[in-house]
Amino acid sequence: MAKTYILILITLICLPIRCCFVVRPKKIFEEPIIAVAVLWDTDTIYIRSNNYLTLTNQDRITNIPVNTLLMVIENQDSIAVLKNNKIILKNASQITFESEGEINIGYNSKTMTAYHNKILIKKGIVHRFPTIHNLTAINILPIEEYLYGVVSSEIGEAKENEYESIKAQAVCARSYTMSLLGQRKDFDIYGSYLYDQEYKGTAREYPLAIKAVNETRGEIMQYKNEPILAQYHACCGGRTTFGRYPYLQPIIDAPNHSRHKKPYCQDSPYFEWNMKIGRDSFESTILKLAGIPYKFRLNPKLEINKKTKRVEYFKFKSDKEYKVSAESFRKALNLRSTFFTCKIKNDSTEIIGHGWGHGIGLCQYGAMAMARQKITYKNILKHYYSNIKFFRAY
Repeated sequence: MAKTYILILITLICLPIRCCFVVRPKKIFEEPIIAVAVLWDTDTIYIRSNNYLTLTNQDRITNIPVNTLLMVIENQDSIAVLKNNKIILKNASQITFESEGEINIGYNSKTMTAYHNKILIKKGIVHRFPTIHNLTAINILPIEEYLYGVVSSEIGEAKENEYESIKAQAVCARSYTMSLLGQRKDFDIYGSYLYDQEYKGTAREYPLAIKAVNETRGEIMQYKNEPILAQYHACCGGRTTFGRYPYLQPIIDAPNHSRHKKPYCQDSPYFEWNMKIGRDSFESTILKLAGIPYKFRLNPKLEINKKTKRVEYFKFKSDKEYKVSAESFRKALNLRSTFFTCKIKNDSTEIIGHGWGHGIGLCQYGAMAMARQKITYKNILKHYYSNIKFFRAY
């Protein structure tokens, strides 16, 4: 009995102490510094700054006067920096350029782009596509400064009444970037929409985009406690399509995902489009993609996904049955999407399509229409991405 009283007494003493502890949410990140590949597959890079420029080559620091044009070239066994056509330093693999202001770089001296104030030029990076030359320029900067340029480039100069869509774009771009951190060896992300996200440096930073990035600072979407690869595109044509992850599910892009209601992106200039080509060109494109060197008349069947309405394959028979992916056909003819049908006539083919882009994730024209209807950025994002949670990472 005495033992029972002692246990009760200990519990009563400890209880108030335990209640005084405050459980604080775990802050998983400080604002990340990221590496963005902005030039690649070149043997020459031009560089200058309107401020003093500092070159770091191992432990050696070289100061360059304001507005001095430098040329970085690829040698057989090194990188060389030239001033007035004279080599001022060399390094086997990389040189860092820093300035208190912007740094302008380009493939030539006439067309240069201004970036935030640290550029790393490296030799020998292996890219995800074939390259001939070995120099790559990488902009090193805080993620939020990077997003100023990305959001401005990706969604453009959206209007005040579309502001919630700009905030949605900021959260998408931040989530996409955070999902790639540490995934690649030499840098985090490409500064091109062809491979990742479009980034044009400091020259394209619109006020509303900067405001949207600042107001959503650190905010990302998560799925199972991980940042999502938040893919997006210009116009879905009324329906999005499957991505590689569970949160990238196809939806009908209309209120309540209803096929009986007007699609959000219906007023986009890219909602519907058409293209006419000669039948010979149409057939030769498919035959080339199938690896068939000879020509013959064909009337391929379109294999269309019932849920997304997008063409997945062209199917036809010759000596055997062939399947050509619609995505490779789209790239070969520079079509806006794989959401199309074909009308094949005796001497021509008409391709009638919807939307612009891969159709995965957020539809930018749909998001802008939702914003005009006063739908908040979080509800816009929940419309396009399945089972996501919002989290402020820093």
